[in-house]
Amino acid sequence: MGPPGSGKTSLCKKVCGLLQLEHLSTGDLLREHIRLRTEYGKVAKKCIAAKSLVPDSVVIDMIADRIAKLKDSEGGWILDGFPRTVDQAKALQVKGVTPNVVLVLELPSSEVRGRLVGRRFDPKTGDIYHAATNMPRDLDVAARLRDDDTPEKIPSRVDAYATYGHDTNREFLAVAFPIDADASLGDVVGDAVQILQSHKMKKPASSNQSHNGVNINNNQRNQDIETKPAATSLAEDVVTKQVDTERFKTMLISGFDVIKHGRRGAPHTRTLFCDVELKRLFWQKPDKKELKAKLDQSIAIADVIQVVQGIKTDVFKRSGDTAKTDRYLSLIADDRTLDIEVASDELCSLLLHGLNAMLVST
Repeated sequence: MGPPGSGKTSLCKKVCGLLQLEHLSTGDLLREHIRLRTEYGKVAKKCIAAKSLVPDSVVIDMIADRIAKLKDSEGGWILDGFPRTVDQAKALQVKGVTPNVVLVLELPSSEVRGRLVGRRFDPKTGDIYHAATNMPRDLDVAARLRDDDTPEKIPSRVDAYATYGHDTNREFLAVAFPIDADASLGDVVGDAVQILQSHKMKKPASSNQSHNGVNINNNQRNQDIETKPAATSLAEDVVTKQVDTERFKTMLISGFDVIKHGRRGAPHTRTLFCDVELKRLFWQKPDKKELKAKLDQSIAIADVIQVVQGIKTDVFKRSGDTAKTDRYLSLIADDRTLDIEVASDELCSLLLHGLNAMLVST
């Protein structure tokens, strides 16, 4: 949940990829039903042709049907930016769609307008870009982008959220968690993952097993919620969702290549690896035949105060590229930082949570 431009879809895609959750977007569901020529799709196609809104009842039925099919699966789901009104929220509850956690992205109205002005939408993939900060390098992709948020439309979208959004969020007050959406995407993803893992739902023993519920502020919540401290959740859940703990340790000990940024000179490739006791991180030139630990090219895990993603340190502010911000990771100690660039956003998020879990254990 959150105002337009707050990054709901980008966050959903990142978190669903990390935690292997189903990303439910009303737009994607509508397009799928239209493509499959279902009864819902036929109604939606007529409405779109007539330039009218698809009835809430159709959208809610589509959502409820999809979630019903996911109930017996191992993973959960994230509903992207819906419901938008109190009536929609109540209609979902009638259908038995009651979220365990609601993430509310908070963003100042001035920032909302700034983000919407340059936002671009890829109708083929659903990916969202920004004209000033995040355009695709593929010219074919760039050519098909749509500018749905014209300056004339922005005030009405902002006003709509101001009118309906806050009341809708209050429907989920008992399970709502605010997140600062003005932070970097990496920080927002980290906050979201921590909240979700700290309020993880246990899978029922069987599909026929009934669950007792408690009515809290008109929200039906299951009593089989497993609540853990956030630190334990990071150590035991976030890392193991991507790879199990032993595989994560093996990756660190075996070593892998990164681009190391420093206070002087150009960024350079280095092999990053950990000792077998996971006490210290080392780096060396990648052309070495074997890993050789040198104290002057290392940082002790116990000395690291914080692990952060994005352009947060002086080193990255000097040599970083804003297009790669989600691939930047900094280990911050009292007297130094280790600033590395990794191959993908997903690997960076994995390292962020895995290394934070190591800090917790030390």
